[in-house]
Amino acid sequence: MNLRPAYILRWLFDPDHGARDRLLPRWLFLRALGLIYFSAFFSLIFQVRGLIGSNGILPAPEYLRAVTNSVGFARFWYAPTLLWFSSSNHALTAIAWTGLFASVLLTINIFPRAMLLLSFVCFLSFVSAASEFSGYQSDSMLLEAGFISLFLAPPGFRPRLAPHSPPIRAAIFLLDDRFLARFVPQSWRAQLAEAAQTISTSDVPPQAAAPAWQQTWRALWRH
Repeated sequence: MNLRPAYILRWLFDPDHGARDRLLPRWLFLRALGLIYFSAFFSLIFQVRGLIGSNGILPAPEYLRAVTNSVGFARFWYAPTLLWFSSSNHALTAIAWTGLFASVLLTINIFPRAMLLLSFVCFLSFVSAASEFSGYQSDSMLLEAGFISLFLAPPGFRPRLAPHSPPIRAAIFLLDDRFLARFVPQSWRAQLAEAAQTISTSDVPPQAAAPAWQQTWRALWRH
């Protein structure tokens, strides 16, 4: 096997050296991811105003104002969200509906790469401004899967299996090794721990201190 750095980089990142034996698994994975995004945004349409709306439990405008007062210009890194433009109830609803529309198009394989990007940005916008509501591991898992899949999805309007654009091996490696093999067992353990704590204390499990999107990057680049 050629171990020259240039060849390895092409083998990992060049679509011409992509994994042509993973076309159907990629197609199935992206359709499943679209359904997961759909489930997330569908529930947000009915809940987002009550959670982080202007009169919600933890209003996004107040949270974003507190972030600004705390970290100043770094607020865009700490909370990367479209709600910096407007955090009104109409903006929250628009983001949820946009994400839902994008997830439907992703599920039926129309502009999959663009719809993945749109779904990711909309969900990140909610998670970054959701304060205590964004500490669940499922949020981090969906953000990481969505981000990696941007490099997995084929371009084009309706690419079908897209044999002309096979998935790059780097994205497959990240999904197989760093995501599925690492996060899924951790998710099971986390759910068991939360269930045990709920039974023993009857309290809601504590939320993570850092925003879910930051947990995603820390987990992705750990090791």
